[in-house]
Order: sequence, then C-alpha cells, then structure tokens
Amino acid sequence: MASPSPRQIISAVRAFARRHEIFRPGPIVLAVSGGTDSTALALIAAELREEFGLVLHLAHFDHRTRPRDAAKDAQFVAEIANHIGAPIRVGRAQRAPKSEDDAREQRYAFLRRVAREIGATTIATGHTIDDQAETVLLHLTRGSGLAGVAGMRPLRDGIARPLLAIGRAETAAICKATKIKPREDPSNRSLRFARNRIRRNVIPELARINPRVRAALARFAEAATEADAQLNANADVENVVRAADAAIDDTATTKALDVRRLPSDAAARGSAL
Repeated sequence: MASPSPRQIISAVRAFARRHEIFRPGPIVLAVSGGTDSTALALIAAELREEFGLVLHLAHFDHRTRPRDAAKDAQFVAEIANHIGAPIRVGRAQRAPKSEDDAREQRYAFLRRVAREIGATTIATGHTIDDQAETVLLHLTRGSGLAGVAGMRPLRDGIARPLLAIGRAETAAICKATKIKPREDPSNRSLRFARNRIRRNVIPELARINPRVRAALARFAEAATEADAQLNANADVENVVRAADAAIDDTATTKALDVRRLPSDAAARGSAL
C-alpha cells in the first residue's frame, strides 16, 4: 500500500479539524518543541491557516533538561517560525522539573500565559494517533476507568490536538517533503519512562497481531469518549429526576413542582433537557 502524499495528510487533518470543530478564526498558539510531530504541526497549520482564518504564534519551552541542546532547539524552532512567517515566543523553566508531570505543568503554564498575552483561546499540540495509542495502553495498565481510557480529546479545555488524525509516519513524511530535519530528543528512546517502554516494546508486539493496532486503539478511545459522555448525560437526567421528586410540594391539593426547592445545578440541567 502506497504511503499517503503530503496533500492527503493535510486533507486528513483538515477533515478531522472540521469534524471536531478544533480551529476557530483568530490567534492560536502552536506548541513546538522542534521534534518531528510538533514541526509537522507548524507546517500543516501554515497550510491550513488561510481557510480557517488562523493567526499562528509558535511557542517553544526549554525544560532545562537538555542544557547542551537547548539553544540549538530554540534556534531550530525560530527557523521554522521564520519559514512559515509566524512570530515565536520562547520560555524557560524556572527550575529543572522533578518529574514528567512537573515538566508538563510548567510547559502548559507557559503556553497558557502566551495564549493570554496574544488573546488566543486555543493551544495546539502535536499529539498523534501513536500518542493516543500509548496513552490508552498506559491508562489501562494503571486501571483507569472509562474517562481515562478515553485518552486525549481532539479539543478540551482550550487544548487542540489536530494531529490525532494522523500518525508519526505521516508527520515524518511532512517534514521530509519540506526537506526539514527535526531535532531529536534522546530521552524519547530511554526505557526509563513507562510511555517509552510501551512505544518501543509493547506496541510493536501488538502490531504483529494487528498491523493497524494504533488506529484500533484510537477508535477504542473515541468509543470510550462517547460512552463516557452518554453515562454522564444519563447521570445528569437521574439527578434532575431525584431533585424534582424531592421538590414536589405534597402539602398542596394538587401536587406541584416547587422550583425554589431545586438545587441550582439541577434546575439548570433540567432546563437543558
């Protein structure tokens, strides 16, 4: 089977973005580390900005975990920004992160600060189908519930993930077609991290059973998202019914619902039913 062309890859992202209403006209922050996925994000966003009315702003964050490479990483991202004609903001962690979660919190704090400063409501990241598959498996091994195995949402809390429509092979193809060689973070190969062990050991074994396991896990995540949303909707209905039963005025000759007895959230949910 022939690999998809850059045009087909961009078309897949376009369709995904429209289906999930990811992009809104106006400024948007692109989180770009300089790796393959985030570099492809910048290149694809540049191709789509006119039709979606996007004003691109690149944001690069130095976690202080790669002191020898940090300056080169920032310079590379600056070159990408210049290549697509977009401004760039560079941030640096105030301290070296204590953990992966700590690094992530510092990075997103910076990205949200940039978004506020430029008036953007959306921050786009370069997460792909591969990342989604790894996230689902990681959450399953930790015994997560339905919400956990739903994985990453295409758009949630202002974080957009338009590249969930494609995989790492496609982001690499975009970079290759543009003759751009992304930066490489050696920590992505370290088996010290659970995600990397899943990426390098678990998924290749699963791919021997089903070569399209990444896409299958992504579909599972989407189905889990829909199921979780339905369960939450059903729970809301049940809560409104219980609140309504409690608010019925039994003292009146004709039973009536006294909305003043309803909890404020139940009244609001009831009006939406």
